[in-house]
Amino acid sequence: MSRLIQLHPRPLRRGFTLFEVAISLVLVSFGVVSVLMLFPVGIKAQEMARFRVYAACKAEEMVETFNATTNANPAIDTEGLMPWDTAGAYRAQAWDMEARLSSHRYGIMPLPVALAQRIDSDSDEIQQIISQGGYIYYSQPLATTETEEQGNPKAPPNDAQKLIFTISGYAQQNSLTMFAMKNWPYSTPMPSPPMHMSHMPDMWLPKPGTQAGGSYWSFHSWPYCGEDWDIPWESIPFNLDPDMGVVYDYPYVNPSAPPLPAGSHYPHIGYFPYACGTIYWGQTTTSIPYPAQVSPTTFADGTLGIAPCLQTALGYVQAAVWYFEKKMDPTGKYSMLFSSGNPGGSATLDPHADFVSTVETDRWQEVQAFRFLAHASTVLTSWISYSDSNPANMDLSARGALIPPATIYGFTSHGAGGSSNIYIYDGDIRYFHERAMYLLMQFYAMYPYDWAVPRSTNRTIMTDYPLLMSDLYSPPLVGSVFGSQPTVPAAGWRPISSEPIQHIGVSQTYPIMAAQSNQSPSWTIPSGIVALDASMMGGANTSPAPTSIFGNIDHYTLAAPFQPAERCREIVFWAADWQSYEDFETLPSAPVDASKYPLSGPRTTTGSGNVNPPTFSLWSQQRTFYQRMGDMAFRDEQLWAFRSPEKSMLFLQDMSQYPTGTPLVGLNGAYQWEMLNVPNQWGYPPPDQGANQSWVGKLDNTADHVFNGLYGADRNFNQVLDRGPLPRSVRIRAQLVGRFNFYDPRVPAILR
Repeated sequence: MSRLIQLHPRPLRRGFTLFEVAISLVLVSFGVVSVLMLFPVGIKAQEMARFRVYAACKAEEMVETFNATTNANPAIDTEGLMPWDTAGAYRAQAWDMEARLSSHRYGIMPLPVALAQRIDSDSDEIQQIISQGGYIYYSQPLATTETEEQGNPKAPPNDAQKLIFTISGYAQQNSLTMFAMKNWPYSTPMPSPPMHMSHMPDMWLPKPGTQAGGSYWSFHSWPYCGEDWDIPWESIPFNLDPDMGVVYDYPYVNPSAPPLPAGSHYPHIGYFPYACGTIYWGQTTTSIPYPAQVSPTTFADGTLGIAPCLQTALGYVQAAVWYFEKKMDPTGKYSMLFSSGNPGGSATLDPHADFVSTVETDRWQEVQAFRFLAHASTVLTSWISYSDSNPANMDLSARGALIPPATIYGFTSHGAGGSSNIYIYDGDIRYFHERAMYLLMQFYAMYPYDWAVPRSTNRTIMTDYPLLMSDLYSPPLVGSVFGSQPTVPAAGWRPISSEPIQHIGVSQTYPIMAAQSNQSPSWTIPSGIVALDASMMGGANTSPAPTSIFGNIDHYTLAAPFQPAERCREIVFWAADWQSYEDFETLPSAPVDASKYPLSGPRTTTGSGNVNPPTFSLWSQQRTFYQRMGDMAFRDEQLWAFRSPEKSMLFLQDMSQYPTGTPLVGLNGAYQWEMLNVPNQWGYPPPDQGANQSWVGKLDNTADHVFNGLYGADRNFNQVLDRGPLPRSVRIRAQLVGRFNFYDPRVPAILR
């Protein structure tokens, strides 16, 4: 039997053909390339996410800083002869985010305009903002801190500087942070004597009258004849109340007293003789009456009238009682005051009662009367005890303090019921103080636009500040810049307030503005204005008179209703590598608003401060505009809204001729080429102060060039001269990062 054998074939091996391999490689390549293409997109998305975080943090920081930025710049002058004489009404003091934060103290700085003009953006938004006068800003090199580089000698690489941003939307018309012609409110602790201050002698002080009478007024050099004089501003006769001068200083002559021997004189009464001594002011050998010091008075009891003593204290109270009765003749409600043998008379009076006067514009007199009486009578407690066992002595509990009457300006002070004896007791002193403080607080709250009474430092709140704004719809004030040679024309908007200001008075710095024609300064006051006239025009068809300072009250809008959307502006952020340009550090800074230069107010060249007595001819030498540019101390710790925003990083001379990488600090071991902020580095004046003079001959620069940033700045703050790879002819495109809305207030509102 034959056997059939079945053979099984070997299995065939399967594989890819070359064509299939090629197709596979193509597919894999597409996948790999696709994945690789996602990397830059992812990196870019990651970078944009990082920039959005930076932008959100920066926006929040800017808003918080704006809400807390200080509105005090104590190193500037706030009063001038006309509104344009100080920086109060200018852009540097505007309550807008970019105006407040574009400062070397708060760290947003405008890009050089020539550089910003090379940057493209969606809808050409950046160029539209620049064409409308806006700026594109970059963040300071130290990220979220101020540019205080003492603790950070060099800035590390900082991606946040690639963010550029702007404030989009028109700013509101803000309130005036100060009224340049009288920076009200003036503040003093209450109760107090008439306000007085140190004042540099100049031609805007009225000439003193040295004879007793309604024109009597004097200023004193105390304790020596130097450059600064003690000026009783509040009691200047033509300020508001000529009677007030008696409370400060008056050469009192008792009409019933026998004549004094030849060569002797009566003492002065008032606050100044008590605080500084009974000094007689006579005539000098010059043709102009002027105070000259002679020996102090010796009283009848042998007491030498050198401050302070019991006799001068009684003289101060004597003047305050006279003023009180002149304003509030003690009949009716106050008839029981100053009564002999009645130590409890004031207990029947309510210190918290309403004003006696029903005429609201006269209530300041009651406030002032109690203010001075409260302060003067409290002085007695230093010299008279509460009780005294010696019957010959005064005390404040039973016998009372006997105050001499006074006859001044035809009015005689007196005790209760017309008695010649005036007595003050302990209970009276307590009542005077409580009544004074109550009336003061009531007056401030009820009459914010009555400027007859200085505001109390015991009560410093925001409602003590008047709401003023500029009248943009009336003809402006016109004149010239003080000290300019040749004359430079000037104009300024007239101020307006929510209601007419009562008793505006005169300013502390320039009290001559209400003087008589024969006391006018030796220059022409613009538009014929010779006094602080607070009258405002009203009505749709009326305009302020040329001699009126204030505008049309119908144009006032600060208190008008508004919708929240009307007060919103926007912070817009882009990302752009602007530091890649070859000239990003050598380009001049963006134009600096002129109001960021802390120019001093008009004043006189006083010459030697030790001229005794100084002459008015010496005081009439006016400071030129260029001299005023160097009068103000450029103190960083007191200047929050002034100087160039790039101040700390500014180059001190043209650096375009130096190679990239040149050190900017300590070059040659002699000086530095960068402003920085190092204390005592520059002495006085700093390199950015003044006009066309070189800085101590050390650098080839001029101060005004440095102030304006014409030499450029170390904008990445690594203290080395840098240049990027991009030529200036290349344009770059900024990528939008984010937009943030914020509330734009019209009135300074500080959260602290």
